[in-house]
Amino acid sequence: MLEGLQDRPPADPREVARALEAVMGQAGFAQQKPSWFERALERIVDWLEELFDFDAASVSDVFATALYVLLGLLVAWLVWLVVSSIIRIRRARAAARAALPPPPESLAQRLARLLGEARAAEAAGDHLRALRLYFWALVVGLSQRGELAYRDAWTAREMLERGRAGADVRARLDPLVREIDGKSFGGEACSAEDSARVAQVCREFLGGVA
Repeated sequence: MLEGLQDRPPADPREVARALEAVMGQAGFAQQKPSWFERALERIVDWLEELFDFDAASVSDVFATALYVLLGLLVAWLVWLVVSSIIRIRRARAAARAALPPPPESLAQRLARLLGEARAAEAAGDHLRALRLYFWALVVGLSQRGELAYRDAWTAREMLERGRAGADVRARLDPLVREIDGKSFGGEACSAEDSARVAQVCREFLGGVA
């Protein structure tokens, strides 16, 4: 047997090295590299051992547990900080939206509101208020149709003078303006027939809208 081995050519050193490397790389031979956390823990333990002169092997488990607990508390605090920041930002945005002024009322919305308030005042027996509301609903409706210029700051008399009303519109509105002034400031009585008459004028000018 020894003679047979002596007859074989010597093994290639490179093949021997590769075979040895393959064997050492198998489970049980390869040495597992420590993680970054384990390396950091070892450095901290070594530093504390030198600083306080104690045997780290006896307290390493307790120290590792305490370190994991501290790490968990740190992660929990960071999560709480992020969540509370998100909640605070959302509340600030909601408060900012609530503080914004409402969108401007369109002429169609204003007309519908004035007519609704006029009918409610008429049903409650407040005929002077109903008369005024019907009149301004008529003004807004005519402005929506382009037959009269309307500004919130104008009085009824200014609206007739500056609103570029046509002859027919001016002829119908001028008596109503004088009547409203007389009943509002001249002490004239206002009856249900008066508010009903102005409501009829609204229906004649505005059609199905009124």
